[in-house]
Amino acid sequence: MKRLFVGSLSFVLFCTAASSAHAQTPAATAPSQQTMVSATSIRSFTPFQLVHFAYRGSLGQQGIPGYSLLLSELKLGKASAESLVKAGITAGRVSPDALSDRRYLNGVANQLKLLDTL
Repeated sequence: MKRLFVGSLSFVLFCTAASSAHAQTPAATAPSQQTMVSATSIRSFTPFQLVHFAYRGSLGQQGIPGYSLLLSELKLGKASAESLVKAGITAGRVSPDALSDRRYLNGVANQLKLLDTL
């Protein structure tokens, strides 16, 4: 028990030290540059990230249920790779170009199939 406690404590301290070592202060930029970058940048999830984001229920506001309800809708044909990508675009997590990207849509479809096997 004592070894477990000491091992856990050292692991936590190591993780804390490692994360603080990677912390950096952002370089100072003009406010106009910051606004322009944040207005034009869209976070682009990989197909894996999008499917698991949806599975966790994070696209609920866009009409995509999470967990077992998502699996049920997939089996019933109510949810698809396209509907997940559209919801991801609405949520600002996926670039609008992804809807016309066959490789991206196939990647989402493959991840959905893998999710269904869990």
